[in-house]
Amino acid sequence: MKAFLTYFGTGIVLFSFLLMASCQTAEGDLISPPDMIPAERGTEVLMIFEEVDLIALSLVQQEVANGRKIQPTLEHYGDKVTLSRNTAERSVTVEFGEGSESDRGVKFRGVFKMYHPLNFWAKGSFSHIELIDFYVDGVRITGDRMLNNMGFEVSNKTLTFEANMENGTVTWPGEEAVDLDYHHRRNLEVASVSGKLRFHLTGRTELKDRYGRRLIAEVVKPMVFQEDCMVYGKPDPSSGSLLVSRGNEEKMVKDFFKDCN
Repeated sequence: MKAFLTYFGTGIVLFSFLLMASCQTAEGDLISPPDMIPAERGTEVLMIFEEVDLIALSLVQQEVANGRKIQPTLEHYGDKVTLSRNTAERSVTVEFGEGSESDRGVKFRGVFKMYHPLNFWAKGSFSHIELIDFYVDGVRITGDRMLNNMGFEVSNKTLTFEANMENGTVTWPGEEAVDLDYHHRRNLEVASVSGKLRFHLTGRTELKDRYGRRLIAEVVKPMVFQEDCMVYGKPDPSSGSLLVSRGNEEKMVKDFFKDCN
C-alpha cells in the first residue's frame, strides 16, 4: 500500500510538472490561445471566392443572352496558366503552377479543376469545383465547391446560382487553418440598364478555428458587384452591407460603396 501511495504521489507531482511546463513558454509566460478570428476575415473570404467564381464563369460562360463575352477570360490570368479539357469526365483543369499574376494584380497558385454538366445553363444543373493546393494572394483554400443553377428569370433577365462549400479550410500566411462553411446565392443580371454586367450576392459564411471560436459573415443588404470593378480591379462590391458576428454579443456591420465608373 505504501509503495502504491508513493507511486501515486510521484505520478501526481510528475503530471503537475508536465502540465505547468506545457502551459509556459521559454520565458515562463502562460500560453494563451490567440485572439479571436479577425473581423476582416469575413470580407476577405467573400473576395477570395469572388475570384474563384470568376474563374468558373470564365470557363463555362462564353456568351450571355446579349451575345457579349464574359470578362475576364483566361488570357487575363497570365502567360503561365495552362488549360486542359477531359471530354470523357466533362472537366476542365486550370493549372497556375508555382504562381501566376492576373492583369488585375491578383496572384494565383495551384490547380483549379471544374466538372461541368452537359448544359451548364439548364435549371438544376450542378458544377463541381476542386481546389487542389490552391492559393489566391497567398491565402490557401481547400475543399470542394458546388455551383447550382437555380434558373433564369425572363422578366428581369436574371440568372441565379447557389454556391456552397462545406468542410473546407482557409489558411492565411503564418496562421492556422480555419474551417469554412460557405452558402451564398448570386443573381446575375445578364442585361442591366447600363449595359454592363452586374450581380447581387446574398448568403452567409462561417469560419471556425480549432478552439471552436466562430466568425459569421452574413449579407444583410445584397452586395452588388459591377463588371467595371471585376475586370479592372479587385472584385470589391459597389454597395451592400455585411454583418460580422464573433461570439454572442460582438457584432459589427460593414457597409460598401465604390464608384466603378
